[in-house]
Amino acid sequence: APWEAALGAEIEVPTLDGPVLLTVPAGTRSGRQLRLRGRGLAEGRSDLYAIVHIDIPTQLTEAERALYLELARMSHFNPRNPQGNTP
Repeated sequence: APWEAALGAEIEVPTLDGPVLLTVPAGTRSGRQLRLRGRGLAEGRSDLYAIVHIDIPTQLTEAERALYLELARMSHFNPRNPQGNTP
């Protein structure tokens, strides 16, 4: 979720040995690869990489819409600027 990527989170990820908790650092972008050491397929247990996919809600409640509008109003973030944040 957008707030997990922005704020950071611990999420459950399936692996060959069962689910594990993966720490998503604050400020993670979609497409980032996060390594799970020793959880891969190869002999000697190579690493498994989880690729971050940030999904957004398709339907918002009025309260959620109001919060997103407030965030858009007060945020200095510009995704079209290579530096991202502009004062």
